[in-house]
Amino acid sequence: MISQHSSGAKTLARFLIAFLLLIQGIFSVYLFMLNIIPAFAQSPASEDLECDEHGDCYRDELDPDKPHIISPRRSVILSDRPLVRWYAVEGETRYIVKIQGPNQLTWEQETSEPFILYDGPELVRGQTYRIEVSTYNGNHQDQTSFIWLTSATEQQINTAIAELDQTLSPLQKTLAIVEIYKAERLFNDAIDLLEAHLAEFGKTTAIDDSLSDLYRQIGLNQQTRWDQEQQP
Repeated sequence: MISQHSSGAKTLARFLIAFLLLIQGIFSVYLFMLNIIPAFAQSPASEDLECDEHGDCYRDELDPDKPHIISPRRSVILSDRPLVRWYAVEGETRYIVKIQGPNQLTWEQETSEPFILYDGPELVRGQTYRIEVSTYNGNHQDQTSFIWLTSATEQQINTAIAELDQTLSPLQKTLAIVEIYKAERLFNDAIDLLEAHLAEFGKTTAIDDSLSDLYRQIGLNQQTRWDQEQQP
């Protein structure tokens, strides 16, 4: 009887130990997932930008040595000859700009200005292109991408704009076109339109709010928008 009781106790002990190890393993996996999931969920933009509680991210909180690309940035674009723009890096006088795309397209130019007009081979509609801007020594660079919109999308946009109420005020019309652009992810063209309106008519809350939203869409903030005086 003693032997049977001892054997049963040992069996029960082994069961309890196995059960505790199982629970410990599950808990360890749970802790691991708690730690790793946020890392996977974090986007490249949120790694590069330090933002406040409102989601606003400012230039002075970015790496000042990095030529952050402003346009085209994470956007569909209207023109197949985009003006590439970025933040100048203090002390840098030369930059290398590279655009790569399908069919082994590689366009590379050197410039002393914080902008350059793409004049390479004709782009292909609907295809993704990669932009890289680096300081001349190659120590600092930024990368992003854009897509030249399809003919069908361009026609839809033109039709939607043509159908807008002709009695709209300049501000109302600008905001309406911006919404059309945003629906097709033409964020940079929407920003250009808003800033052109801002330069002509002055500041309004509606324009500022829309700009803030768009700059967040591309991973920047209204505070870092293109300085109009630097445009060619």
